[in-house]
Amino acid sequence: MTNIMMSKRAEQGFTLIELMAVMAIIAILAGMILGISRYAIAKSDEAQALHDIETIKTLLGDYRNDHGYYPASLPQNNAPTNIIAKMDIDFYLKTGGVYDPWGQQYKYARGDQHGESEFIIYVWSRGIVVQGNLKIIGEKP
Repeated sequence: MTNIMMSKRAEQGFTLIELMAVMAIIAILAGMILGISRYAIAKSDEAQALHDIETIKTLLGDYRNDHGYYPASLPQNNAPTNIIAKMDIDFYLKTGGVYDPWGQQYKYARGDQHGESEFIIYVWSRGIVVQGNLKIIGEKP
């Protein structure tokens, strides 16, 4: 009799409860992976922004070494500016606008604009909103 019951059970397949339990486990694992991947992407974007900021600072230093002063601002695509100065800065930055991983332009200020040494520069990104707060990446005066 047990052989007959076993063969009937094998022919029926999985029950609805068993399938739902497996689907619930898969959904939980997918949610965990999604959360971990979002965190990794956010950290990657922050690291990219910090790297870009250091690169911009180096290029601005090269500009200062060649011209004796820092540029008034970073080039921006839609800002009216002196075309010769813009082309000159673009030679160093190789672009018409310098964007962070979130699609916003990096911000730049010279120390002498804030009552500090003319040799200090600040480059920062507005970053992204984290838990309702704006997270600034880099140094802001």
